[in-house]
This record gives sequence, C-alpha cells and structure tokens, in this order.
Amino acid sequence: MTMARRSALAGGAVLGVIGLILLARGAADVPTLGDIAVIESYTWMAAKGQLLYGPYSRFQWHHPGPLAFFCLAPFYVLAGAKPAGLSVGALVLNLTALALATAVIVRRAGNILAMAIALSIGWYAWRVAPVLTSAWNPHVPVFPLIALIIVAADAMTGTAMSLPVVAILASLVAQTHIALLPSALAIGIVSFAAVLAGSGTQPPSALRKRSLILTVIALLLLWALPVAEEIAGRPGNITQIWTFFVSTPHRGQRFANALYAWEDMLTGLVRPGFDVARGLRFRQRSIPWVESLAILEMVGVAATGVLALGARRRFEAALAGLLLTVSLLALWSATRIEETIFDHEVFWISALGTLNIALLVTLVVRPLSERARSWPTPGISAAACWTLFAICAAVGIGEMRSVVANASNTTDGSDAVSAVATDLRAYFDREHIARPLIRIDQDAWPLAAGVIVRLQKEGVPVAVEDDWLPMFTPAFASTGREEVALAITGKPQHVRTVGKPGDVVVIDHDPLLFVHRQTR
Repeated sequence: MTMARRSALAGGAVLGVIGLILLARGAADVPTLGDIAVIESYTWMAAKGQLLYGPYSRFQWHHPGPLAFFCLAPFYVLAGAKPAGLSVGALVLNLTALALATAVIVRRAGNILAMAIALSIGWYAWRVAPVLTSAWNPHVPVFPLIALIIVAADAMTGTAMSLPVVAILASLVAQTHIALLPSALAIGIVSFAAVLAGSGTQPPSALRKRSLILTVIALLLLWALPVAEEIAGRPGNITQIWTFFVSTPHRGQRFANALYAWEDMLTGLVRPGFDVARGLRFRQRSIPWVESLAILEMVGVAATGVLALGARRRFEAALAGLLLTVSLLALWSATRIEETIFDHEVFWISALGTLNIALLVTLVVRPLSERARSWPTPGISAAACWTLFAICAAVGIGEMRSVVANASNTTDGSDAVSAVATDLRAYFDREHIARPLIRIDQDAWPLAAGVIVRLQKEGVPVAVEDDWLPMFTPAFASTGREEVALAITGKPQHVRTVGKPGDVVVIDHDPLLFVHRQTR
C-alpha cells in the first residue's frame, strides 16, 4: 500500500471518528443506572487520572486493570461527558480491532482462509451488533480477543513488529475480564517466545530486538497502575484475586455444567437462539447437535493445524494452534466460575467459536477451490475482506445512531435520578454540605449508582459505606468527617419535602427512590 493511500485511509478514519463524536454530542444527557452508571463513573475517574481499578466483580474484587476505561475516556470527554460517548469509545475500539484483524488476514492468510475469517466475523458482528457500541466490560474484550489471536499468529510466524500490538491487545482483554486472563497470558507467552526464538521467516535480529524492547515498554506502561495499586493496597487487588481463585478453596462448577455453557457459546455463531449477554442466568439450549458441533470444531481445528504444518502454511498453523489452546483454556475457565453461571461470564467464548468455524469452512472449501486455481484471486479476496469490514462498520454506525436516538427515551428510573441529583445538589449548596455519606439500600443500588455518578459529574464529592467500596472504589471511602448521612432506599411513602438541618428530608419523585437525611 502506498503512503498516499495510507494517508487517505488514516484521514478517512479520523473524519469518521470526528463524525461519531459529533453524533454523540448531539445525544441527550440522560442519567445512566446500574452497571452502566458504574462504568460511567469509572470512565469519569479515568478521564481525571484518578482510577487505579478495573471493573468491579460481584465477588468483591476488581478485574485486573483499568485499561478499557482509559481507552473510553477520550471519546467520553470529547462527547461532552455524555453516556453516548461511552458507545463511541467502544465502537472505535472494536472497529480498530477488526481493522487490525482484517489487515493481517489480507496480508498473511491464504485467499480462502482470509475470506472465511472475514465472513465469519461479519456474520458474528451482525448477530451481536449491540456489542459493537457497548461499554459493558463483558462485551468490551470480545472483538479485541479476535484481533489478539490473529495478530499473535502473525507475530509467531515472522512479523516481529506485531508483538507490541499483541502486548496491547492481551493487556486490554486480560485487564477487562478476569476470565480471559489465562488465555491472554498463554497467547502472550507463546508469541513472545516465538519472536525471541526468531521463528517463521527469521526477521533480522535488530528488528526482533526492537520489537521485544517495545513490547516490554508497552507492558510496563499498561500494567503500571495495577502494580501501583497492588503495592499501595492492603491487600492489593491482585492479591485479592489470587486469594479468591488460588489460595481459598472453591467448588467452582460441575464439569457437565461448564461443558454445556462452553458448547453453547462455542457454537453460538450458527446456533438458533444465540443472543448478546445481558447479565442473565445462563440457560442451556436443548439443541441436540450443539455438542457434536463443538467437538467437531476441536477436531477440525486440530486437523487444520496439522495439514497447514505439512503444507508449510505457517500463519494458518499458528492460528489453529492458538485457537485450539485458547478454546480448551476457555473450558477450564468455565469450570472455575463460582456459584451460578451467568451469560456474561461465558459470552466471550463465542468469539473463539467464530474463528473455529472459519477454519472448519476453510478445511472443507479449500479442496474445492484448488480445482479452480484462478479463483479467488488475491485481489478478489482482499476486496471481499475489506468489504465485510465496511459492513461491520456500517452495522456499528447503525447501532450508534440507535444509541443516540434512544438516549432521548427517558425512563422512570432516569427521571428519578435526574430529579434527585438536582435537588440534592441544591440542598447541599443551601446547607453548605461539603461531602455527605451515602447509605445505599441493596434493592435501590442501580438508582443510587445513577445519583452518585450524576453528582460526581457535577463536582459534588460523596462517600459511601465500606460495603459498597468494591463497587465504587476506595475513592469514595468515608473519612469520618462527613457532616450528614443520606440513605437511598426504595418504596418511599412520603411526598417530596425539604426540611431544615436535623429534620428528616424525603425526596420522592417516583415510588422507586427516596433520600432520607439525618445528622451524624
């Protein structure tokens, strides 16, 4: 590709991002609730340079690191700190990952393999379209994981300068979702070892050295915050994760339950009823051929690897080896899930199935294509791959437009959050309250999270009780000097009133939320 064409593509990408940001700036600033409110809070802290933690877990620790929030933060800020800015950041991140994957398969994969991968990814993007604009941490690593595996195969087979990109992608998926940490670690170690050994086309030693140095620098920068938190914490988050999964005995899942979830996700691309994870309890589908297809995927991927090795198709062999390894690690990860399996804990496995099925298609189609040696040509293959990427981008832009349009559709919850946050801000100003302590009722936490992030964006510092620090981070820890305590709970029985200091204050905009003030 010529320099002029690269410059034109880069300019087009920049203009596209600017267009998305302007689109998001035109969206309504409707308050978020629940998990998305917490994600917005973390992104706000990342934009301020105040975040050390990854996404929170229901088991009272955080996922390994905050990298995803720092990726989202610039777009969130440029969009005017509106929730739609989170969707812009997620879409840009996902399209960047897909562009990297497409560039590699066009350059390294054979024509049939490249088209099969592009077609599978395009179909997958269409089936899980909301993921393209989702900032929820179970969704964020899905497309970067696809790119990670493809770029790692590239690094392992001669493109040494792909290794720093592997480090960045592996860090992103590992920090964002703990379930992907073993896979990211395995991919990173194998890629690093392959470049260190100079496998594949044997790049010059100076180039390998530069690649290794850049990779180490990238890892040091990307993991500096989790390491700093671990050193400062008592105990640190990494220690808490280690204690939970290693030091403390846990039952995990029965192998049969983990296997069912693994099979369902691995065959999601072609399975009826497959849907985007929504935080619901995982329910196995009663489809008899799912188990057979999952096993066929493993056998087919292994056979593809063996045949590719024999034919000296190094990239294809490396891709098959990585997919087989990570697919088996995904099954092991599923057995480590504590208590109930939720769909968002295993949804990422569907990305592996997407690439596995592409290799199966290649295994079947290649013998047929060899009879027609003139088709597909490299030009046709490249055009098809980039066309499918453009379709993915169009799907993502369509989702972004839906996000902006739906931002105007307020709910009872968002209305309550907006009204309560506004009244609280006025009340704090009138009574000169500098930093209140927020007490949160378990049933009302989604609304409370929305109120807290709204106050956070308006520059009102608040504290929460210790039980809620794993969700809101120690940045919200009580200092003991809070002047008042506010209880956010459910089902108020009083009308909206405002009292003097020492009185009970009930703010009731909806039967879902009220605030009770009492002096400490």
